[in-house]
Order: sequence, then structure tokens, then C-alpha cells
Amino acid sequence: MINWPGQWFLGATIIAFPWALWLVFFNNADFLYVPYILGLIGILQNFRISEESVVIDLNDNAQPSQLSRLELAPSRSNNNDTLQIIQLTDPHLGPYMSVARLQHICKNAVDKQPDLILLTGDFLTMESKGSVQTLSQSLQPLKDYRGKVFACMGNHDYEAPEIVKTALANNNITLLIDEALVVETRLGPVEVIGFDSHSKDRKTKLSNAIKSLPNKKNVIASIAMLHDPTHLSDLPLASHPIDLYLSGHTHGGLMGLVSLGLKTTVISLFSKSPDHGLWGIDNTKLYVHRGTGHYGFPFRLGVPTEHSVIKVRLKKLLA
Repeated sequence: MINWPGQWFLGATIIAFPWALWLVFFNNADFLYVPYILGLIGILQNFRISEESVVIDLNDNAQPSQLSRLELAPSRSNNNDTLQIIQLTDPHLGPYMSVARLQHICKNAVDKQPDLILLTGDFLTMESKGSVQTLSQSLQPLKDYRGKVFACMGNHDYEAPEIVKTALANNNITLLIDEALVVETRLGPVEVIGFDSHSKDRKTKLSNAIKSLPNKKNVIASIAMLHDPTHLSDLPLASHPIDLYLSGHTHGGLMGLVSLGLKTTVISLFSKSPDHGLWGIDNTKLYVHRGTGHYGFPFRLGVPTEHSVIKVRLKKLLA
């Protein structure tokens, strides 16, 4: 009753900066209400769940020399040769993500019976660390999907690491911190890797982590969880070739034109950092998930939350 309206007003006031300049220079406040209407639309969009099918073709020959945005593959009716993954990222359990809502998201993921469910971090927020019991309860629908659910740590998870680690363990979720496992799926063995989240010396730490991974043997694909997509630039990719990285962290930029079918976001306007969707460099592909929760302000404007099934067409099955 207090937090949501207060944060709506604060966030909309920040958006109102261009209108404030208009008021200063032209002494005209006729349209100053517009950013507050946009903020209200953003709050309403927060509750909209649109399920998507994302197809990533590892046979795509696009090999840009610099990290660049790539096009997703077209969907088709026959999905028997695709590895189906549901990625859950950045729920930020707290003021804008209730236990019941996160339970619903997890149950929906299990109901789709994917080959893998991969959690790419930021389960909690510093303003609402919660408890082991609260986070455990939120993730409970994943418990019976044992052996198919894996997680890595996000930057916010290190504000309460023991709570996160215990809650994951309570629900049979395998946490991978600079580790790799070979998992049997209906299509064959898949290497699943989890990289840690670093705020300092990340180039050295990530370089050591990828070089320490065991040599993969007879796997149909190598999938890595990497919470922050900008960490990719600090990994020596040739040391241990990985087919696909899955990241979150950006929340898709929170504001943009994605709802209109365009790729532009606030992040893409001011930087070349990966904000959402499929990216690639050389033989490596990176998918940046828009996330399911919020951090900061409780609205998304033109960038909806993501609830997708990621379908990966594998090289070895299609060769």
C-alpha cells in the first residue's frame, strides 16, 4: 500500500526529467502528467505474463569477431531434435516478488517438463533478504525435478549467500560455482557449467575457472550459466569451448521498445553491452534473459518479463 505507490511516483519522477527541462525552458507544464501515466503502464506491464518460444540454432554459421546481436532461429512444428531449457533468472524475492508468485513461476516451469531448468541467480535483494524458510518455500515446486535443475550465483546472492545455498539444497537444486557436470538428457549427455559472479579481479578469477574445467567427453552440447553477460568479455573462450551461455542480470533494460517488436532498450541506446536476446562472438553464443522480477522500481516500460522455453538445435544431432 505504501511501497508500490511510492516507488511508482519516484520512478516516474525520474522518467519525467525531459519534461522538467521542457518546463524550465518553455514554462509549459501541460504534459507533465505523461511520465506518471507511463509509470502506471509500466506497473501494469509488470503483471503481464506472455509465454514465448525461443529457438537457438547452434548450427548457425554467424561468427562475428566482436560480440554482436544475432537473430533467433525460426520456430518449426517438430521439436524432437531440440534440447528444451527453461531459464529462471533475477526473481529478486522481496517487495516486488511474493512467495506465491515465485512458486507459480517455478510450478509453471516444471509443468512444461523441459530437459533442464537453469537458474541464473539473483534470488534475493538486499532490502529483503528474507530467510532460508521463505526462499525454500518459494522454490519448492522445483524439488521433485531433481537432477534436472541447476543454478549459479548472482551478484545480489552474495548479500546472503548461506540463505541462498541452503534454500537451493533444500529443493534438490544443484548449485555450480565454477564447476561442470555432465547430465543425461533424452537427447544425450549435456555438459552444464556454472560460473561464479565476481565484483573484483573477475578477469583473473574467470580465466582460472574456465581453465580448471575438466575436458568434456562425448557430450552433445555444452551449456554455461553466467549471471552477468558482461563477464563474457573476461573469459578466455578458446580455453574450453562452450556452445551456449545463459545470462540474466540486465532485466532486459527495463525500459525499451521490445513490446513493439523492436530490440531497442535504454541499455542499447547508451552502450554496446548485451541487454536481452541472442548474441554471439566467434563460435560462442550468449542468450540474455529479460528476467522474471524487479530490482529498484516495480515497473517495466516496453520490456516485459520473460517466461520462455528455450529450444536449442544441437550440432551433433543435426550433422
